[in-house]
Amino acid sequence: MKVKIKLLNDKNYKNGDTFDTAIVRWQEKGWALADVAEDLEHGDDAVAILWKPE
Repeated sequence: MKVKIKLLNDKNYKNGDTFDTAIVRWQEKGWALADVAEDLEHGDDAVAILWKPE
């Protein structure tokens, strides 16, 4: 099985609410949220990892 991966960087959104809304919007399109990774050293960057089968 092949899997597509999409990364959403929170720096591309105005604030945390629009970042969360973007994640929900992609989930409504059939993508599943795998994880949200945060920069523990600086604490100001997060990336949502989304996936879906091809």
